[in-house]
Amino acid sequence: MRAGRSGLLALVGAVCACQSHPPAPKAYRLVEHLAAARRLPAVAAPARLFSYDGPLPSGASSTCLVVAPVEARRFFVARARLREPRAPSAELALRALTQADVERVGPSPRVWEGPPPGTPLGECAATRPSSAGRSVCQRFDRLGRRFTAVAWTVPGCAATAEAFELLDAQLSDDRSDPSALSSALVRFAPEFTTTGVNWRRALVARPGGAYEFSLALPREPELWVALGHEQGVDRAPLRFVVKQDGKTVLDEVWPADQEGWGERRIALAIASDPSRLELQVFPVAGARGVPRGLWGNPRVLAKTDAPNVLLITVDALRADHLSAYGYGRPTSPALEHLARAGTRFTRAIAQSDTTWMSLMALLSGRYPAESGVVARGDRLDPELALLPDRLAALGYDTFAGTDLGTYPPQYLSSFDEAERAFNVEGKISPFPKLDEVLGRMRRRPTFAWVHLEHTHYPLVPRVPDRYGPAEGPRFRTAYTQEDHEANASVEQLTPAERTRLVDLYDSSVNDADDEIRVIMEHLVAADLETRTIVIVTADHGELLAEHHLSLDHAVPLAPVLRVPLIMTWPDHVPANKSVDTPVQLVDLVPTVMRLVSGDAPADLPGGDLMSIAAGEPQADRPVYAGGGAGAPVSQYWRGIHFLRVPAERRELRLGATSVHFDAEQAFDPVADPKEEHPLTLTAEELAQQRRMLDRAIESWRAAGVRGGRGRVSQASIEALRQAGYLQGRADGKH
Repeated sequence: MRAGRSGLLALVGAVCACQSHPPAPKAYRLVEHLAAARRLPAVAAPARLFSYDGPLPSGASSTCLVVAPVEARRFFVARARLREPRAPSAELALRALTQADVERVGPSPRVWEGPPPGTPLGECAATRPSSAGRSVCQRFDRLGRRFTAVAWTVPGCAATAEAFELLDAQLSDDRSDPSALSSALVRFAPEFTTTGVNWRRALVARPGGAYEFSLALPREPELWVALGHEQGVDRAPLRFVVKQDGKTVLDEVWPADQEGWGERRIALAIASDPSRLELQVFPVAGARGVPRGLWGNPRVLAKTDAPNVLLITVDALRADHLSAYGYGRPTSPALEHLARAGTRFTRAIAQSDTTWMSLMALLSGRYPAESGVVARGDRLDPELALLPDRLAALGYDTFAGTDLGTYPPQYLSSFDEAERAFNVEGKISPFPKLDEVLGRMRRRPTFAWVHLEHTHYPLVPRVPDRYGPAEGPRFRTAYTQEDHEANASVEQLTPAERTRLVDLYDSSVNDADDEIRVIMEHLVAADLETRTIVIVTADHGELLAEHHLSLDHAVPLAPVLRVPLIMTWPDHVPANKSVDTPVQLVDLVPTVMRLVSGDAPADLPGGDLMSIAAGEPQADRPVYAGGGAGAPVSQYWRGIHFLRVPAERRELRLGATSVHFDAEQAFDPVADPKEEHPLTLTAEELAQQRRMLDRAIESWRAAGVRGGRGRVSQASIEALRQAGYLQGRADGKH
């Protein structure tokens, strides 16, 4: 149930949907029930913090400074409007100033001779030109405690920018319905931890404001909520009050200097049906500062004994380089053990050769062309539930972290908590968060997602010479980001360097496998193994000096689309079982939902992996990858991989080299596992493949492209870019 639907109808629908099945536990995320609320607080529109649109002083050989005051530790967006649609923006940068710097600079704007004052924050990023032919150069950032202002620096006082402004970064929820209601009352609230930044959704809490909900409570209900402040140093204490049917169940003052969240678990009584729940905030007499409180992800949860779900995805992990899948090197002993304990699917297909689309397909259970998520940054329609949403509605706690590598998890789905680890050298390990995640699993059923980056470039394995020493001067200990950008074509590598590339990749596979080993050992030691569904898979594979590419996943062929998929749950998922039937990542949502609730959503294209493992007939089921506007589409059907490539994607340029694709190609994925030798189909076989693919494309079109809610917000895109997450291939691949 999402915000934007009628709350009453949604609640009635949920009750009715359970009539033919055993009653499922219910839960409510209150941030998603604003449309059904009986009372909401009034929130003022965000104000522009600073604006200057006058001319810059002249000083051709100097730097112009435009200074704006900023509250420390509060996110902001700094913008400069460019005069020309394609005006260069690299010269516009932002610096952080202390109070002493501000006093030294004096009146703003002004000409500055010599090195500019303050600490560099970085360059601004130019947006696409608007319909009026203008674009802006902007930066999303946050200052430390010792800073009080920012300064735009314009070398040579160039007339590239004509206006400057500073906006409070609202940190709205990118997945919420983009109505004024949601954007005004819902915040993405960060908490800085020892391992990274933990994000959760929150309701704005202002003095005198109140939320009132009327809810049909589940059995043995609890209200889970966190008390906290918005980011910033100028804070005031607040009194938080929760009432149920007029009775006060929480009354607490949250101090201004309190960092982080105050987690509260409040037992509720079913005194009336429906029950009235009120969240109220009051000022503290005589307090100084700005009162900006937050209700951190308030949820009403039911008691449930459902199993935990642990999803581990490994970026760019191809199945045929795992010893668990028959590879000659012992790259994955932990996955070998996991496969013996559960079911291994030998022909699992990812829905895309890029991370964003593949993970969206996995979490939504929908093909990219059906969901409308066909490019990096596309948002799924908030009316469509993802796996964390579906599990949260059953009373699950949901968590993602610590390394969601290229795409921090809060931009992908609505997790109760989502942590992006700090950028560090090497590859990030989930180990620092294991105790916390296992604690959540012991407390109540939890969906936890961990994404490992070890096998994605740059390759920096812990033991570079695990499978043999380097034979040349290059790639001795790593295959860096610079190496990747400079050696796109396989023709740029010597035979020994190609071998070294595979060695480094395989050693990185072993690193990821070792992470999984530790996770599983901790799970067993915590006595959670029999209470946890474990799923290990990948978003896509990787080309290793194949199909003309050195190291990339830019082509939808077997080394990229075929991924590992292993599932375990003692006494529920068959042990030591190997399934050769083609399956796909969109099968995971219906499978998990059937395992945890006994019922799978009827509106999803995927199948139940447990039924497939049991050998139940699959009605000649095809498997698909890709699709969407201008994207290749793959069909796996009747032992053939049939690939259709649109005209604009048939030529892939790799520096001085280019790779050509035919409009249609076919491969035998079993006899030709790397898909290096196209098949020649008979006229009848070709006609059958075309008819089946055309039918699928038409069904996606008939379902309607549901992703038309725009893209991730500009502030989010800037945060991703500045963290180094949008620095990949120029063609947008990741």
